[in-house]
Amino acid sequence: MAPIKRVALAGASGALGSVVLKHLVDAGFDVTVLSRAPGKLPAEHASSAKEVVVDYGSQPSLDAALRGQDAVVSTLSDFGGYAAQKPLVRAAVAAGVSRFIPSEFGSNLENPVIRALPYAIPKAEVQDLLVREASAPGVANPMTYTFLFTNVFLDWALEEGLMTDLENRKATLYSGGSTPLSFTRLPTIARAVVGILQRPDETANRTLRVHDGMLTQKEFLDAIQEVTGPWTIDEDDIAAMEARSNEAYAKGIFNHWVFYGWLVRASHSAGLGVAFVENDNKLFGLKEHSTNEMKELVRSVVKDIIDNNKYRGTFAKALSSARQEMLGA
Repeated sequence: MAPIKRVALAGASGALGSVVLKHLVDAGFDVTVLSRAPGKLPAEHASSAKEVVVDYGSQPSLDAALRGQDAVVSTLSDFGGYAAQKPLVRAAVAAGVSRFIPSEFGSNLENPVIRALPYAIPKAEVQDLLVREASAPGVANPMTYTFLFTNVFLDWALEEGLMTDLENRKATLYSGGSTPLSFTRLPTIARAVVGILQRPDETANRTLRVHDGMLTQKEFLDAIQEVTGPWTIDEDDIAAMEARSNEAYAKGIFNHWVFYGWLVRASHSAGLGVAFVENDNKLFGLKEHSTNEMKELVRSVVKDIIDNNKYRGTFAKALSSARQEMLGA
């Protein structure tokens, strides 16, 4: 396969996308940022990347934007973003793009239980579309794909209040919190994306897993409290959370509270491949941290968030608001 040089990045203004953009530029790729509106390209990359405004609802717009690109990396998020990947895939095929990395980051979508969760279905549909395109009959050089799984975003989760509420020092322990989980920082994910594009032959049509390391939720929360002092820790059952989400969704309700029940099921449940004992870190030269090293990593991330006022708590606030709405319904 020819080397990949020109990369189109969708979702560059998001938390993960902005980090991926920096790493792609630093690695020397010719990056085109696909934006829904002008002005989304960070000022520090104005001279090192190009911005193209696209309409994800217009196939001709996407087709034109991807002409001449070697690869597409999608970091689009939320349900609308996941759905927008389908026309992006079709445009990539039409443009002769050789590699597509979809926004599959997170839970292990190879597990059928996770694939069936309502929030994961749009992601699974994009996967299926890419697999079909990669094996299309009669196509001399079909587009290839790489799926990258990372489980919990360590730094982003702490900053946004996913799993924890640093501001109010509150958390919920799920089903005892003794299941090992993989945790991955955003820069680690970005390094893996760069590594995929630098190794097109080794990574073609593969599902890869990377992480910084593993901790149980108990170990994770203990490490946080070593920095902050004691927290208020509630407990909940993962199966009960999923059941409540399913019940609400069946009634036409979908909000952060409903979504979170499924997300915890996908990222914290024993038996669903949430701990990447077998992984692809070595392929990209990524360090796999020991338990003690992971605890120190958590402590350092928490200290950085506190010292530099990085806590946003966007997810924690939205989750609290949705929970109050549900209680009042």
